[in-house]
Amino acid sequence: MKFIKMLIIITFATFFLVACGSKQSSQETVQGTAEAFVQALIDADEKTLKNLNRDETNPTDHLLSSIAPKFSDLKIEDITFELDKKKNEVLVEYKGEETIRYWLDVEKIGDKYFVTKLT
Repeated sequence: MKFIKMLIIITFATFFLVACGSKQSSQETVQGTAEAFVQALIDADEKTLKNLNRDETNPTDHLLSSIAPKFSDLKIEDITFELDKKKNEVLVEYKGEETIRYWLDVEKIGDKYFVTKLT
């Protein structure tokens, strides 16, 4: 009986450590930042866009009013991300009834990556 109790405690402790372990931040990689940015466009998530966006020519309110509606009916799985490692650019593309295509320039500022230009 003591063995079973100990086994249950170890199982719960292991599960807790795995479930609550440190997740990799989406801003630790160029690809992760691009994916988080596009997910925020899909969700029209103003808070996340403000956090990730450092593009002075496309402020968050412009992204929400002009760019996000193009993504609103999509799922992240519908979109392809093609990374150009030399330039730290990511091609974001959706090929459906209408093709959606943007280049995201992603730069490391401090210890995190941010979208610095959308073209």
